[in-house]
Amino acid sequence: TYDVTAGEFAQFVADTHYDPGEVCYTLEGGRYKLRGDRNFLKVGFEETSNSPLVCVSFDDAKAYVAWLSKKTGHPYRLLSESEFEYVARAGTTTAYWWGDDVGRNHADCAGCGSPFDDRQTAPVGSFPANPFGLYDTAGNTNIWIEDCSNPNYAGAPNDGSPNLTGECDLHILRGGNTHVAPDAVRSARRSHN
Repeated sequence: TYDVTAGEFAQFVADTHYDPGEVCYTLEGGRYKLRGDRNFLKVGFEETSNSPLVCVSFDDAKAYVAWLSKKTGHPYRLLSESEFEYVARAGTTTAYWWGDDVGRNHADCAGCGSPFDDRQTAPVGSFPANPFGLYDTAGNTNIWIEDCSNPNYAGAPNDGSPNLTGECDLHILRGGNTHVAPDAVRSARRSHN
């Protein structure tokens, strides 16, 4: 229903003694910089245990879902790119699940009309849920996706499973974040890291 929170990831770290490291990209002066004194608890802006998880690597995200599966006895994994777009669109065909215009206060991005825009992430659930009852599928924070990076969908599986071919030292990110323009939080928008 919500993005994984900093508090939920902190519980994982406490339970497993997992070390997510002290390196993170932060936005400074309009550019992302790799900082050696940041982690999911020290992101460079105010956050609470209810803030969406940021400052984690793909490997950190994979370790978290493996722990969550073991802890709950239910299978968890990162979404495939097609699964993410399906749930982000929530049965709509517009640029954003709420329509073709970014409007105001539907998401957190640089120009989404929220009090958090381009400053910091909003606590999870701060914006309306989409028609599937899911929160924050647009903006706020990037979401790690299982798929390897590919320039397009050529050769991608047609059954909703992740594309595990291509440039697999890079993985897909979806959803956009607080620092990107409204165009970058569209349901179809994709990037990689």
